[in-house]
Amino acid sequence: MPHHVVVDGSNIATEGRSLPSLAQLNEAVMAFMAEHPDALITVVVDATFGHRIDAKEVKEFDEAVAEESEAVVQQMMGFKGKR
Repeated sequence: MPHHVVVDGSNIATEGRSLPSLAQLNEAVMAFMAEHPDALITVVVDATFGHRIDAKEVKEFDEAVAEESEAVVQQMMGFKGKR
């Protein structure tokens, strides 16, 4: 039975870096998918993510957010989650 995994994409994309990298995030998610092929994965990034990645990655990011699959979710500015 598939399990649902929610990934903090902002943290993974920025690990060891000062600015996030979509390529780094993709690499980490793909590696996880290879080990857990039945997992349903949702990647959540913060509202500023698309403005902080390299300009070469923006189109790919925007397309991923726009997909109907909801595999990548970008939080809206001002969103307050439960703590």
